[in-house]
Amino acid sequence: MKMAMYKMNHNQYLGNCFSVVCENETIPKGFTRSEVTVFIKTTEEIWNTVNTLEELKQADLFGDREPYLRIASECMLGMMGDSHCDCEQERVKALKKIGSATGVYIHLPQEAQGMGLFYKAKELHLQVHGYLPSGEFVGCQTQTDAAFLLTGHKIIDIREFDFVGKMMHELCMDHYHYIFMSRNPAKVKSLKKSGITIDGMYDIATRMN
Repeated sequence: MKMAMYKMNHNQYLGNCFSVVCENETIPKGFTRSEVTVFIKTTEEIWNTVNTLEELKQADLFGDREPYLRIASECMLGMMGDSHCDCEQERVKALKKIGSATGVYIHLPQEAQGMGLFYKAKELHLQVHGYLPSGEFVGCQTQTDAAFLLTGHKIIDIREFDFVGKMMHELCMDHYHYIFMSRNPAKVKSLKKSGITIDGMYDIATRMN
């Protein structure tokens, strides 16, 4: 796994922080590309003294603080202002919370439960406007019904999170105790299986638009 660090100044939500881009040799299942971005909010003392990736790995990033941890799948359309989901609101809420304390935000390139952005565009058009790709109008659909009409199956979630534990181990961030920001039991199970310690949960839910 290749890694590159960028020491970020005055991030809008996190303030001074580190960004690490991790590139896998092969694209993990459900990913739309090979790169994963990790944002790390530490103390100002650590941020001021760390200048290389190796220094970051060796540093005591959080001191006596218990850091937050957020693992989020990409939502390109939400990031561009789509009002059909609450992904962007959750992203901003999580970043602000981490920015006010310390923690790690991991951005995974997984769209539509790992089905990809191409599939997601078709699914959303069917949900919101009721049109199949063929142009046939069938009426607005729920996510489950839209998935069935497009694939012949109910909602498909092919995402896997084993990559996260491996990446955190290589970044030497697997020995901290985290407050996890998620309602997804699959993420918790995968993290604990990878040896990541979760000491608490923080509800990141926002009001659905």
